[in-house]
Amino acid sequence: MLRVLIPVLELLTSTLLSSYALVNHSYDHYSLFIPYNALMESSQPDGDRKQRTNRTRSESMELLMEATCVLLLDHRPEELTIRMIADSAGLHHRYIPDYFGGKVELLSAIYERVADEAAETITIPPPADGIHQNTIRMARLAVWLSANHPAGVPATERTIEKRVTSRFIENFGLSEETARLLFERLVALVVMFAAFPDVISPNPIDIQGHIALEVQLLAASGSSTDDPNLAVAPMYEGLP
Repeated sequence: MLRVLIPVLELLTSTLLSSYALVNHSYDHYSLFIPYNALMESSQPDGDRKQRTNRTRSESMELLMEATCVLLLDHRPEELTIRMIADSAGLHHRYIPDYFGGKVELLSAIYERVADEAAETITIPPPADGIHQNTIRMARLAVWLSANHPAGVPATERTIEKRVTSRFIENFGLSEETARLLFERLVALVVMFAAFPDVISPNPIDIQGHIALEVQLLAASGSSTDDPNLAVAPMYEGLP
């Protein structure tokens, strides 16, 4: 009887030891038997594991979007990777394709937030120390989405347009149409400075000089005529 039991016990012991080694050292095989998310949690320290399991989907998405917004202040969109974003958020990079579909969709999801934050920092006349970093971030993101997202820049409400055009009307007495045209021209200028400075000049761009010129043009455009439809004409006086 013992001759029969001993080999069986040895086999069971060997199987249990192999299973222990498999769980603790070979995640590729272990993942065949447990859900992916559980695998990711099991590979984390106990403190982090508790935080991760308690997060809801919406909380994780918010962490990823906030981390992306912060990273874009110092990095261009093309420089970001899903691992960089996930590491900054304290999450596994798998959550980005799971929750958003990929990097392109994640960056599209934050565009409205980025645009709103840029609008909050816009001042008319603009500051003499250059373009605010929030505005540069928005311009770079818009250019990148236009080139990489199938739908281009999200067609959301443009808070920044309302803010700037209303200031043009209030501060310089422009008509709505003239204010809109000047806004679109300024957007084009900012996009070029922020996204394609090397296209404009191989030398450093004098941002302060450009801003001073814009203020002069705005002041002139709103002060030399009583006809709002011709309010923009004075900026062309003296030109051949």
